[in-house]
Amino acid sequence: MKRTTKIWGIVLLILIAAFGIICLISPASDKQVSFDQRAWMHDIRRYNMSDSLVVKLNREKPSFEETLDMLGNDFNHHPGDTSLTYILKSEPLSVAFYSLEIRFNEDGSFRSAGVLYSD
Repeated sequence: MKRTTKIWGIVLLILIAAFGIICLISPASDKQVSFDQRAWMHDIRRYNMSDSLVVKLNREKPSFEETLDMLGNDFNHHPGDTSLTYILKSEPLSVAFYSLEIRFNEDGSFRSAGVLYSD
């Protein structure tokens, strides 16, 4: 009887561990939602807004300054560079991440926007 109980205990622990790993890996919160500037500014669910934001940017074609007004100053940018990169999310247990890259022409006019995956 003790051996059977011990085996069931081990099986239960394995199932709980497997469930935990699946929950970490599973993109359960990756449902896309409409862009919300207020949520973006508070760094809430940026990745979830990426599809609608890319459509908005490519449709409206904001200038460099208009983009900063819309998305804020929380970006990676090097002086003289013609693009802005906003980190959207990183993968759990990995160095991989998603980012929004917005490219501009030399005069500051919009060129393109897209989501990139880097690992």
